[in-house]
Amino acid sequence: VSEGGVALAEALRFNNTLTHMNINCNGIGDEGGRALAETLRKNSTLTHLFTANNMIYNEGARALTEALRHNKTLQLIDISGNGIDDECTEALVEALTHNKSLSLVNISNNRIGDRGGKALAEALLKSDNLTHVSMVNNRISDEGEKALAQSLVHSKAKSFITRESQR
Repeated sequence: VSEGGVALAEALRFNNTLTHMNINCNGIGDEGGRALAETLRKNSTLTHLFTANNMIYNEGARALTEALRHNKTLQLIDISGNGIDDECTEALVEALTHNKSLSLVNISNNRIGDRGGKALAEALLKSDNLTHVSMVNNRISDEGEKALAQSLVHSKAKSFITRESQR
């Protein structure tokens, strides 16, 4: 349980100038994720949010994705390395269909499988604003990647990364 994450989210609620916030690797957990989500519903200045490796699992991530339905300013969210699975990815996809400001999403290093990959493929087809997605190091097989590849042909995405570059 992260009291610091809750306090940080509360402070952000009253800040009307901050545009970029990087709280990577602070262990805010689900409680901090929920508090941050409540703030994001009302915040009108934050454009970039980095929350990687914070032990935010499905409960906190679901709250964040629900907040994305209401937030009108966030352009980038990084929720990589937080244990998000297919079910939560489906909730994220639903939020992305409502959000018109978000253009870059990093959901790398989670537990997303083919079901989540296929849901994201559908979202890419429906979104006019989502242009950059990173899903490196998830559990997506060739089947899921094939669905994503097919959606990219018809989407507005400019970059989509599912595997690390092989050198």
